[in-house]
Amino acid sequence: MKKKGRISGYILRGAAAMLLFSCVIVALSSAINPPKRRPKVTAPAASATWSLNPSSGDWNTATNWTPPTVPNGPSDTATFGVSNTTDVSLSSGAEVSSIVFNAGASPFTITASPAGPLVVSGGGVTNNSPTTQNFIALPHYSVGEISFYNNATAGSSTAFTTIGAIVKLETGSPDSVDV
Repeated sequence: MKKKGRISGYILRGAAAMLLFSCVIVALSSAINPPKRRPKVTAPAASATWSLNPSSGDWNTATNWTPPTVPNGPSDTATFGVSNTTDVSLSSGAEVSSIVFNAGASPFTITASPAGPLVVSGGGVTNNSPTTQNFIALPHYSVGEISFYNNATAGSSTAFTTIGAIVKLETGSPDSVDV
């Protein structure tokens, strides 16, 4: 009888050791290959309209918007109308629910790079103007990115150009965004 108990004890300890080893392998695998998540936005702001005469073409400069705040939050809308500065670049990441081009808006080019990925996570892009609006994702040392999440759409009369970069369309509600 005692012999049988010792064998069962060896089997039980062996199974426990295998379970522990399996947990370690899974944990290491998850650390090495983390699940794909969209970037996170660090400082939500408010909806705003691109100014007629902005001080620069930097999306992330508050004085370029009216009111003077950067649209950078999951419920924010970035609106574009007539402007003397139509080349807009992100110097750091931003997330918006929607990007709207008003009727009669100037033809804009919005550029994202690894320093400034653009995430659209709500209604998407709406172009009410008669001109095509351009979006560019440029590489730097890694990959530039324009991402659409949830049910966000790329809109009509829009053009997306990637140069060693990506434009992603994803459905669902990924984790919070951190750009």
